[in-house]
Amino acid sequence: MLCWPVWAVNANCTTLFQQKKYDKAAACFRKEAQRLGAGATLSQIQRWSKGRLLRNAATCYKQAAHRATPAQAAFWREQAMLLWKKYQAEKLYENQSRRQEADRQIQSLRREIGYATLTMKVVGDAANICLHGYRFKRCQKGKQWRVEVRPGSLRILGQRGKQRTQIKLTLAPGSKVSRILQIGPVIGRKRPVPKRPVLVSLRIQSNPSGATVFLAGRRVGKTPLSHKLSKSLHSIRVSLPCYRDQMISLKNGASRTLSVTLKPSSKYTQWLASQKSSGAHRIWGWVVLSSGVAAVVLGTVGQIVASNEHAKAENQKLVYTNAKDVKVMNAAAALYEQTASNGNTWRTVGYIGLGVGVAGIGVGLTRLLTLSPGSKKPCTP
Repeated sequence: MLCWPVWAVNANCTTLFQQKKYDKAAACFRKEAQRLGAGATLSQIQRWSKGRLLRNAATCYKQAAHRATPAQAAFWREQAMLLWKKYQAEKLYENQSRRQEADRQIQSLRREIGYATLTMKVVGDAANICLHGYRFKRCQKGKQWRVEVRPGSLRILGQRGKQRTQIKLTLAPGSKVSRILQIGPVIGRKRPVPKRPVLVSLRIQSNPSGATVFLAGRRVGKTPLSHKLSKSLHSIRVSLPCYRDQMISLKNGASRTLSVTLKPSSKYTQWLASQKSSGAHRIWGWVVLSSGVAAVVLGTVGQIVASNEHAKAENQKLVYTNAKDVKVMNAAAALYEQTASNGNTWRTVGYIGLGVGVAGIGVGLTRLLTLSPGSKKPCTP
């Protein structure tokens, strides 16, 4: 909030503040304060009036920082902090509570700015060092310079005679950074040329394929895999779910191809055995059940055939009973006995088929129903 007596405020400054043009409002209040002159030459009332104007300007700068980029925000907060320091130095406060408020504001703004510490050292003789940042430029001559600057993008320029060097960097809030300025060539010193590592080709195949390959703990792909690596000692791990990990130590050497056979884990082996056993029992149960059904069908057919034969035998019995001729009677009797015998045989076959079929169906169903559904696969390849 702004605080001022009505007679001490320029109407334009208030309008700018109300329009949320905080940076322009701050400059307006600051200009009004400067018009009053130095604090030592002012009366008490004028000092208080100037203090209120400076406080208003500092408040506007803080408001402007909330809507600015990080670099702009640090600049506006620094301007607000400088105004509070001027407020203290010229003793523009009305009482001690106002002075304590100025101390708190200065400390708070300094924390929000997050000054970075930059140390610069020049190789060789002293040189001119200049810092260029957002809306500031500072220069100094020497061999070493340690300075606090606002965080953000910065450009360091070093110059000795006609020789120049430049360094660009970005400072984080509260960081401590050191830079060495090399201005001009260094006589008698050659820059070392870094050696490029010698790479070899490695191809890895696995059975089964699709295993994940880890090189020094870092995943590099799945088999079959081709990879480039340096000539040094490497630790390779080949991993596949349901199988044991395979560890390989690769020593110095030329390009090579590795073939890895993965062994199933103990849990996976037990699961496969249980699946095989339950599968065999399930097939046996279905075979017995199918045989029982076939026997029931056979028994039913036998009962039907037996009923037909017995019906034929009854017809022959009527012929035998009603016959008056001896030859006809004897022929009907013989045919009756044969037909009745066939019916009894088929009746026996039907009873046996039905009995065996029902027993088979019962055994098969019992076997299928008592089988466990099977355990869940312990891994997903």
